[in-house]
Amino acid sequence: MAAGRRRAVAPIIATVILIAITLAAGVTLYSYARQVMAQSSVAQAVYVQDVDLLAQSGGPGVLTVTVRNPGTVSISEVDLMMFDGAELQSPVKVVGAVAPGQSAGGAVDIGPGYPVQAPGPLIAGVTYPVELQVVYVTGVVQTISLEVVATGSDYVWASGPAAVQGGAPSIEASVGPASNGFTVNVENIGRSNLKTLTAYVYNASGSLILTSVMAPGNGGVPPGQTISDVVTGALGPGQYTVKLVVQNPSNHTVVAALHVVVAKGGGH
Repeated sequence: MAAGRRRAVAPIIATVILIAITLAAGVTLYSYARQVMAQSSVAQAVYVQDVDLLAQSGGPGVLTVTVRNPGTVSISEVDLMMFDGAELQSPVKVVGAVAPGQSAGGAVDIGPGYPVQAPGPLIAGVTYPVELQVVYVTGVVQTISLEVVATGSDYVWASGPAAVQGGAPSIEASVGPASNGFTVNVENIGRSNLKTLTAYVYNASGSLILTSVMAPGNGGVPPGQTISDVVTGALGPGQYTVKLVVQNPSNHTVVAALHVVVAKGGGH
């Protein structure tokens, strides 16, 4: 009878032992998996310490990026992939190699004819979306999207058909910086006087926001002379269109358009 009870208990003990072994193995595997995951998360990591975007007159915008590598895998390079919503044709390297525990920085020029193309100069005070790509020596790639506000000194930039020639009247126009606005300069390059000159300023939406009558005086503007007028109105940073309507004594009229960027910022 006792032998029968022992035979009945033996399978139960074996089952308990198997359960204990299974639980121990599960705990060991779970602990190992957590360690692997923790090591993996620390191995490849990057921290963007600083991003600066400088808008400047007479030159390109400058994007400066500083990153820190808090992981255990070296970074090969940090590339700029997208700027202001436009994907670049090919990656542009901003920061070179960064060893674990180290920081590094770099810069790239932005503007027409520069490594990162842009249709015009950057505008201080405007926010630009940026996409960076971090490439590790292991081949792993990480994408970082962020936004940066451009800073810079006050300046005015203009482009477009600033000259109207071969007619009567003929003019050449330009703009320059001024407090709370910009200066419009118009030179009479024709053969007759300029009788009237009016500047109409439109915002980026195409709405007329300002009209400035540039009074040449009783004698008009003789050929070869320039007249200037300050277009004010506390214009903020942004893009504007200036339409110049010019008339000579014979009431012949010409129209010239200037595409103007007004940038106001500080800190540089």
